[in-house]
Amino acid sequence: MKIDKNYMAFIQSIKTQIVQSRYAAARLANREQLLLYFRTGKMISDKIKAQKWGAKVLDHISADLQKELPGLKGFSSGNLKKIRLFAEAYSPHFVISSTASNQLSGHLELSFSISSTLSSLIESNGFLKLFQVSVSHTILPLLPK
Repeated sequence: MKIDKNYMAFIQSIKTQIVQSRYAAARLANREQLLLYFRTGKMISDKIKAQKWGAKVLDHISADLQKELPGLKGFSSGNLKKIRLFAEAYSPHFVISSTASNQLSGHLELSFSISSTLSSLIESNGFLKLFQVSVSHTILPLLPK
């Protein structure tokens, strides 16, 4: 097969589509991971406050999650502490609720709205810039020095 400029442009076009799709998938996966961490951290924080649990409870939660989901990564007691700190730092800015259609259909999917103090983090397409950074970059500034 003789390779000409049209063929190379065609290959470059496919390459561009692949790279763009991979980037979009990574952004969506990161968004879901941050939402999972936020919801999990909020659940843990609320339960610790309500039940007046001590610091060791994170060790138990981590061990129990590992029993339920063998091979689970990212939910060590240290990471659960970071996840809790993340949720506590951002929870004043998010309102998590079920949409009316979810309530009627019985789905458990939650939606969230953002307070006006985070409005500067919203791009024109409505995508929260917070969800475009990695988890470590989101949590790192929250950790005590």
